[in-house]
Amino acid sequence: MNNISLGFPHFDGTTPILEWIFKVEKFFSYQNTLNTTRVDIVAIHFEKDVVPWFQMLQRLSVIRSWIELTKTLES
Repeated sequence: MNNISLGFPHFDGTTPILEWIFKVEKFFSYQNTLNTTRVDIVAIHFEKDVVPWFQMLQRLSVIRSWIELTKTLES
């Protein structure tokens, strides 16, 4: 077994969104991350203006899954 430690890609809104989503999905695949924990893991790694944006979406119950989050980020 390979003991590679991967850093999770942070997002502050400046990285191109499709590039960031690609990296996050590769991380999740490599780590076998459950779908039920993906949004929480991502939220911890949001920074700057992305944090209040995401908090607003959560309050409105817009984001309940990784797929919903990626669709919202891409739009």
